[in-house]
Amino acid sequence: MPSPFEHLSLAWSIADKLPLSASGRTAFLTGSLCPDVDKIAGFPRSTTHWWVPGDEVSGALKLIASSNGIRALPFESPVRAFIAGYLCHLVSDEQWTLTIYRPFFGIHSKFKAGQAGADRQWALHASIDERHFTTGTLSSALADVATAGELRHWEVTIPTIPRGYAVRFVRMVLHQAQLPDAPARYRFAATVSRELSNGPRLETDFTRTRPNDNKRPSVARPTSDATRLEDFLSRLDALTIEAMQYVPEDAIASYRERAEEESVKVCAAYLAGAPVMPPAGTAAPSAAGGSPARTDL
Repeated sequence: MPSPFEHLSLAWSIADKLPLSASGRTAFLTGSLCPDVDKIAGFPRSTTHWWVPGDEVSGALKLIASSNGIRALPFESPVRAFIAGYLCHLVSDEQWTLTIYRPFFGIHSKFKAGQAGADRQWALHASIDERHFTTGTLSSALADVATAGELRHWEVTIPTIPRGYAVRFVRMVLHQAQLPDAPARYRFAATVSRELSNGPRLETDFTRTRPNDNKRPSVARPTSDATRLEDFLSRLDALTIEAMQYVPEDAIASYRERAEEESVKVCAAYLAGAPVMPPAGTAAPSAAGGSPARTDL
């Protein structure tokens, strides 16, 4: 899935197309980062994203359907804008799954959803991030997020994230943005992950897993342990070159266009209190709560 910095870049572009106040814009940008707390805290992906790579039912729509409180938040309030940003992230991840992950790294790709593909996908993230930092396109968005003093209040609207974890994650992203390169950013993420893994955890915060999550191939994130991280970083330059040659530039551009278009539809509808239609390539939750995740995608 896209990195936090790519998510922030997308949210910055999308915010201009939504009816957001200045405070709402800050909340929206901040919300667009928060689902990725699972990357450092060891949560099941389905806990924070309501979606795994084999899902067909939109995680964004499942989140909306899961909570009367989320649907009833006051219109034009920063906290509703925060949820819209969270939804923007979920929609963007779904579109990455459909347009990049499945064709290039999933079960039916040459990597068969294995570790080699996962490593190249992480390298692809690093390359896309480097463009953002080189061009300075994230400066305004990062400065805006840095003013989000209400994050601790906003995060309580996401019931599956333990309190304080989203705050810690956003602080980590802001710190990473000041670091000189991808290796430094990955090493800092690993440090934060170790700190969080040593903190208090409530068992109930980790129980919302999808039925077929554990049937997919097992892959490790670069930050999973120190040895794994250094091995990944020693190969990062070569992996990045290979990943950028493997995934065509027009595929990345097409993903971004589709993610922006579908996110605007979902976020605009949610902000207005209108019915939210499933993003392209996904389905709405059924009355029974959706369908099991597939293992052939």
